[in-house]
Amino acid sequence: MANKINVKLIMELKAPGLSQNVIAKTRHISKRSIADVLNIAREKQIFYDDIKNKSIGILMV
Repeated sequence: MANKINVKLIMELKAPGLSQNVIAKTRHISKRSIADVLNIAREKQIFYDDIKNKSIGILMV
């Protein structure tokens, strides 16, 4: 079964500078999932400001 990853939440927490480790520990999300989300966002040049007014972004992995 696939896990749901809240992409918007990860990007929101990363925007002010929280580390991937802090996000992983406080939100119980794997470091790998966080890294995957941030790498895809970086590759596609998507930033939190681009998505903050969009509906919740969930990625199935």
